[in-house]
Amino acid sequence: MYTIDIIDDQHMVRESFGKLINVLSKKFTLGKTWESAHHFILNLREHKNAQPDLVLIDYKMPGLNGGKLSYLLQRDFPHINKLGMSSDTELSWIEEFVYSGCKGFVSKGDRPDELKEAIETALSNQYYHNFYVTKQLTKKLVAGKVDYDFPYGLNDNQYLYCYLILTSLTNKQMAEVLNIKEETLHKMQQRLFSKFNVTSKGELISCLLTNKIVKQF
Repeated sequence: MYTIDIIDDQHMVRESFGKLINVLSKKFTLGKTWESAHHFILNLREHKNAQPDLVLIDYKMPGLNGGKLSYLLQRDFPHINKLGMSSDTELSWIEEFVYSGCKGFVSKGDRPDELKEAIETALSNQYYHNFYVTKQLTKKLVAGKVDYDFPYGLNDNQYLYCYLILTSLTNKQMAEVLNIKEETLHKMQQRLFSKFNVTSKGELISCLLTNKIVKQF
């Protein structure tokens, strides 16, 4: 039996896909549904022995979007299989999902049998190829011709922090999401203040959004 979690900020999507998971196959069971990436990660950090076999990740979410969540999972929980999903089939989003460790992408409008096949393929640690994720795309990735790019010379934790400060998380919770000490997060914050010539978290957020360093939906 494989446990599948769903991460999507829309309640109706979580409900409908949750019900679908339980009827797609006797081998699948719904674990939990989450409305945000950061709450999902916080739960993983706290309950390390209760992790899903696979997660379905929506792209458009507040705070960490699906691509950023996929990257963080691949970095810290690489054994958890991942599938990206969205109502929109933006090529850049799909590529970000695949480059950050997802084994495929499904549209929310795809047929149930396509979702079933995608899940089974991802659980076998293989790429699910379809109209969105082609063999050419994954061949390019496996050949090592693609790097996950962070803008403005930021490292991964700095870039992820730039998304986390758009949420209501405390510094302690943000540090837990990134798996660093709170003191380390504070030092990182000060370096970002200096880098972008700001003096407060509010000014940093304004700078990040104005210069499109981070994008919110």
